[in-house]
Amino acid sequence: MWLLAPEPARAMASPGRRRPFFERTLAGAVRFMDEILFNESVSAKNGFLQKVDPRIKMICAVALIIALSFQKGPQGMLPFVFFALLLAAASFIPPVMLLKRLLPPLVLTSLIAFPAALNIVTKGHDVFVLFGGLYVTRPGLLSAAGLVLRAVGSVMFVFLVSFTTPPVRLVKAIGAMAPGFFRVIFETGYRYIFFFVRKLEEFVFAMKARFSGGVPGAEGRRWVGSRAATLLLIGAGLKDELTMAMQARGITYEYPQPSGNISRPGEFLPGTILVLLCSVFIFMAFLRFPGMF
Repeated sequence: MWLLAPEPARAMASPGRRRPFFERTLAGAVRFMDEILFNESVSAKNGFLQKVDPRIKMICAVALIIALSFQKGPQGMLPFVFFALLLAAASFIPPVMLLKRLLPPLVLTSLIAFPAALNIVTKGHDVFVLFGGLYVTRPGLLSAAGLVLRAVGSVMFVFLVSFTTPPVRLVKAIGAMAPGFFRVIFETGYRYIFFFVRKLEEFVFAMKARFSGGVPGAEGRRWVGSRAATLLLIGAGLKDELTMAMQARGITYEYPQPSGNISRPGEFLPGTILVLLCSVFIFMAFLRFPGMF
């Protein structure tokens, strides 16, 4: 009979009630990790970057991010953002998906950079007045815009690699480029990330089943704290099991090269084109040909 008894403060909740903040945060974290680490909907498309060896993509992305960090103003950073958008369009990445992934770093960086645009931080001619003696200066606005564009451009290049590469190939590519010890750590960590994301997903489903009518604030906070402690205990247990397994097999400190061929037939030409495009773009970005930027 206890299953039929309505719970206090939950039976009164309306079906259309908005989900609590922490529930939306947990669900959003699971969805974000799922789409970034385990989603292959974009990497399975027949786009330009999907045909490039993942190692080449990572090298080009790192080179573009380094070149972007050397740009001093928004006029030098905007072409990098446009170049990333061009690569995203050529790789058939949905604009809505890209915008959703860029929105959090864009908002966070904008909030961090906004004080630098004010006259109390950066002196200069006013662009527009906010209220009283507080206004946005031209040097401050350029500085804030540069910080935002640098962050957004760097995140875009990272997303381009992760979106257009199947997770298994991405892990192999990173492992092939990393020293043996770090390769083992990364590959093992990736497997455990998958495990913990699924475990967090189970927690979210359990929470929805238990609090079907809405979660009271205090009880919800207690639930989140208990689940966080549970995840820490699970992680500690897995660490002990992994240590015992390694000791049982014997630790040799010899790390074999990753098995299997990372490259695929037909990736040489697209990879060469990408390297040439990035090289020409970076070359012109530094030389600043007249009319280029």
